[in-house]
Order: sequence, then C-alpha cells, then structure tokens
Amino acid sequence: MAEEPEVVQVAPTTQIAATTVTLPPFRGNKVELWFVMAEAKFNLASPKITREETKFYHVISVLPPEIAGEVSDIITEPPGDEPYTNLKKAIIARTSLTETQKLKQLLAGQELGGRKPSQLLRHMNSLVNTQAIDEKIIKELFLQQMPVSIQLILVSLTLGLEQLAEVADKIIETTPSAIAPVTFQPETHPTTATISTRPRASTNTTPNVT
Repeated sequence: MAEEPEVVQVAPTTQIAATTVTLPPFRGNKVELWFVMAEAKFNLASPKITREETKFYHVISVLPPEIAGEVSDIITEPPGDEPYTNLKKAIIARTSLTETQKLKQLLAGQELGGRKPSQLLRHMNSLVNTQAIDEKIIKELFLQQMPVSIQLILVSLTLGLEQLAEVADKIIETTPSAIAPVTFQPETHPTTATISTRPRASTNTTPNVT
C-alpha cells in the first residue's frame, strides 16, 4: 500500500509594508509651518501614518543637531503617551521666536535716515500690515529710531502713534538741529582733568625787547 504524501501545514504570512515618507527640510524660522507640511506628508502616505510613535521617529530623523539639542530630553526618553504631540509642542515652545522678537527681527535696520518720522512709521506699518501686532511694540521700536532729543519729548506725550509721528515731523521742520547725532560723553570724576578742545592761552612770559 502506497504511503500518502505528508501534508505540511504552512502558516499564512503577513506582509508589513514599511511606509516611506520624505519630510521637507526642517525650517527653524517657520517651525509651525513646517509641522503643517510634515503632517500633510503623513496624511498623504499610503497607508496613512497615524501612529504617534511612527510620526515621532520620522520627525527626529530629520531634525538638525541644534534643534535636536533643544529637545534632547524628549528624544532620549520619549513620553509613553503621545510622543509626537509632546515633541511637536516642545519644539515650537523652545525654538520659536516670540511675537515681539519676530517683529523686532522684521523691523531691524529700519532707520529714520532722510525720511520724515511719519514716513518711517508708514513704512514700518506696511511691513506688518498682515499681522495683529500690539501698537505698544511698534511704538517702542519707532521711538528707538528717533533722535534722543525728540524721544524725550515724545515719551512725555499721551498721544496715539500717528499723532506722535506728526509731532516729530513738526519738531524736525522747526528745529533741524534736533536730528543732529547725539554724542554721549562718559562721566568723569571731579578730580579727573577735563580735556578741552579750545586753544590754551599763551604762557609765554618773555618780555618784549624794545
């Protein structure tokens, strides 16, 4: 009697396809925008990436060393609950500029030059016209660009920013010397000799020969 062939049971195999996602280069100056773009990549992946842990490791794989250093505590000891969400919050909180810092960076180098104060103010406003900025911040930066003699007058007035600029215009129109550069002289001790730029009186006591 012929033997029946041995039947070998083969367990079904499950194939797990690794999802490949190419995240955009990390933008340290636009952190929140970068995360929006990264999450768009996660949503468009096939299959869609939804696991916190997977997103966490994708993000840390593209972080520049200086950014990774800011969140090294989270990278080395990932939170058990929502690691990606916690990493995202930490990166934004620790590396993003405050609104004041962003504005100061935007307006850096905006000097009075040959412009009227009102022209300078309009230019500064044009740079931030799409942002909800506290007027106090713009006022502070505007006053910093005024000559010291004008600053002293403007800070004592309780006027709106545009009115202050108009006052500054009038001061410059009526007192051109107000825009002259101010040189700060260090204080000297009473016993320290003061250097004078005036010519000294002659000390020659030789009598005239007649």
